[in-house]
Amino acid sequence: DLHRSGVVVPQLRSAPRLVASLERKFRGDRHPVLDALAAAVPDHEQLAVAHGDCSPRNVVVTARGPVLIDFDRLQMAGAGRDVQYMAAWAWVTDVLAGRTSVSAGWDLGDRFEAAYAAHRPEARAELDATRRFHRASGLVRIAMSWSSLKRDAAARERVIQEATDWLHGRR
Repeated sequence: DLHRSGVVVPQLRSAPRLVASLERKFRGDRHPVLDALAAAVPDHEQLAVAHGDCSPRNVVVTARGPVLIDFDRLQMAGAGRDVQYMAAWAWVTDVLAGRTSVSAGWDLGDRFEAAYAAHRPEARAELDATRRFHRASGLVRIAMSWSSLKRDAAARERVIQEATDWLHGRR
């Protein structure tokens, strides 16, 4: 249970710092999604040690069960960051695979969030309050960092539009 471990690390990725980090990824190009993200920063987040890159590619299944690997992005962040990044990762993976029903990615993210909340019910209110922000920020981070999206401007804009839709309540 990474988020309840009590570990404290020096790297801090509060929501305002997350927006600043994403702004740097745009390299001076002021995209409207950045303003929408800045306006959606949650009022309060309970920071916990977070993986920072929570996705299926960083989970190894062992005889003892699943194990997280690759902790180079370990940081203090809101719990919603890891949970919603997993959801965003699933959605973008469906888009890039050309699946006709990309809602399956969000369905997987919703199931992951429900399982997380069942294990950590005290986080439910925060997950609800930060869902739109963290899904959108995860999508923007993916749009600006995945090499497949750097090469495909149309797909990248689709991901950024999905982030915008989350921020404006259209999802």
